[in-house]
Amino acid sequence: MAALALAVLIGSSLRALPVVPAVAIAAGGVAVIAFSWVSGPTDVTTMATMLLVGSLVIGPLPRAFAAVRHRRTADR
Repeated sequence: MAALALAVLIGSSLRALPVVPAVAIAAGGVAVIAFSWVSGPTDVTTMATMLLVGSLVIGPLPRAFAAVRHRRTADR
């Protein structure tokens, strides 16, 4: 459950917060997942890693799409 909450926190921060705080939250999430691997690979650490990767990929997409839409609108 905590892995899902961490992934949602990271994804939503990358989408909504200014860049510096969003990157800081994402780096903190990566550190938490990296330190969880110290205890050894388990199903939970594997799932948490997959969720983290998904949030790092999907989280910035709405921001990128908004920038493209904004440029298209400004060009008109």
